[in-house]
Formats: sequence, C-alpha cells, structure tokens
Amino acid sequence: MSGFPDPLVGPRVRLRAFVPADAAMARELSTDPYVPRTGSLPAHADAAQAAAWVRRQQGRLAEGAGYSFALEVGGRAVGQCGLWFAGAERFTVGYAVVPGARGQGLAAEALGLLVGFAWTHPAARTVEALVEPWNTASLRTLARAGFTRVGATTHPIGGEERDVEVWVVRR
Repeated sequence: MSGFPDPLVGPRVRLRAFVPADAAMARELSTDPYVPRTGSLPAHADAAQAAAWVRRQQGRLAEGAGYSFALEVGGRAVGQCGLWFAGAERFTVGYAVVPGARGQGLAAEALGLLVGFAWTHPAARTVEALVEPWNTASLRTLARAGFTRVGATTHPIGGEERDVEVWVVRR
C-alpha cells in the first residue's frame, strides 16, 4: 500500500485528501436523510462530529480501508468519494455529493477519476458499486461513469440487510 496520491484532477472535479476545513462540507452532507445511513457520518452532525468524521476519512488509508477523497469543485469541497480495498484484484466505490451540488454530473466525473486511479494498482481488475434499486439518480450516475449492472445481492445499510444492485467496471 503506497501513500495517499496527489490530487486527481478532471475537467471540473478535483479529488484530494481531506483537510480540517472540510468539516463544513461534512455538516452539509449530514443533512441528507440517506447519507448518514451509509457510513460513519452522524445525521445533522455538529461541528465536533463533522471534524471527527473528517479525521476518520484522513485515516482510512493507514487503517487499510482504502482511499477517501474530498470531492472539490472550484476550490470548495462538495462531497466525498472513496475507493475501498475489497481483495487483491477488486475495489469498491462509494460517493456522496452535498444536496446543493447534485444533478451536475460531478459524481460521474469523480467516479471516472477513481476508476482511472484504481487501474494504477497493478493487481486491480474490478471496481464495484452497490446501490439500492430505488436510487435512480445514483444508478444513472454509475451508467454515465461506465459501470455496467451485473446482478443483485443484499448488503447491510443502516443496520439492516437491503437489496442492492451490483455495478462493475472491469479492466
């Protein structure tokens, strides 16, 4: 496992390491009714909870989970995306954009950057995403980013097993 990469830069999106100032974005992200169910960000996080969440993101690589990136547009953090280790040849991805920055294709662009970065790991062969079938915006995002639906399974979300669609990109 190497160190955290330099920022990944696309036409509009920049993926970079988290910094303490990203707590403001985390607080905004925590107002979404769904996002807190999918990870460790508390619903309606206060300043201390948001700062603690940012610190957890900063430690994901060192703990062996993978890469957690702040998604930045125009110098402002507007979301989070992660490339998570799921075996020698496989990564999983996760992403969230603050409500005010949705619908602009930012997550699809970020996913493209993540997949490109995944292929810099010589053993990587598959990048996978799990999305609940009702989340049509996320399903469209995956399709725009080049992912293909390959099946369905169940996965724990918010403490319960949920039906999810499995989408992948293969090298």
